[in-house]
Amino acid sequence: MISRPLFWLPMAGWYLVGIGKLSNLTWWSVLELLWVIFPLNLYLNGINDIYDMKSDKYNPRKGGVQGALLKKSEVGDLKPYLVIFPLVFVMISFFSKNPVHILLSFLFMGLGFAYSHQSMRWKEVPFFDTFVGAAGCFFPSLIAFSSHASLLSIRPTMLLLVLPIMGLHALSTLIDVTYDVKAGMNSTGIFLGEKKSLLFASVSFLIPLLVLYKDPFFLSALGIAFCECMALLVMGDKERKKALFPTVASYITLAVVALYYVVLSANM
Repeated sequence: MISRPLFWLPMAGWYLVGIGKLSNLTWWSVLELLWVIFPLNLYLNGINDIYDMKSDKYNPRKGGVQGALLKKSEVGDLKPYLVIFPLVFVMISFFSKNPVHILLSFLFMGLGFAYSHQSMRWKEVPFFDTFVGAAGCFFPSLIAFSSHASLLSIRPTMLLLVLPIMGLHALSTLIDVTYDVKAGMNSTGIFLGEKKSLLFASVSFLIPLLVLYKDPFFLSALGIAFCECMALLVMGDKERKKALFPTVASYITLAVVALYYVVLSANM
């Protein structure tokens, strides 16, 4: 079952950001990277697709590149892979002989489970869902970084980039609000409503913008994101609903460009 192939490239980017110079790659980190790109995406998105079936059946976006639309008969076939794939990823991490690297790999697998599985469903806890979603993006970077350096050497200001991912996550929940409410689900977007979610996202873009403004790229990327968010706020309700999906898509594109900008900068 292939789900959300458009997210494979960003996931690889997150890992490569943590690697930094490509000379830091080892044979097992290359294997880890390849595992992150596909099998692990199947694990992370597969759990989500299984336990979001109730809302996905109403959602016209599902059933293509934006998410698999599972049948109940397919769930049993998928579940064994959701055990095998994360287990293999953790096993690969043991080649590093690095306790921090192994622990981060294990925590990442647990985070993916806790976010979507019906026994925990962290994705339905307002505000916490945005933090966990952002942490899920950053974990591949932290895992890769720990393979060649100490986490203590990470610049604290760079951790502020968690904030715009939280804002993006909050906005992404607005896209499916109608279907999630119909399924009895909750999220930051549902809890805050449209305008307050936009304000939350605007602040999440503004804070790192004020700190990282000396970097021309981050000034441009975060500045564009902030201005787009403010533009959505002043639109009428009908215009805003039409513009929401293209805006979120542009944010994701900006994030991917930012990831590979960092990767290229590290290797020039």
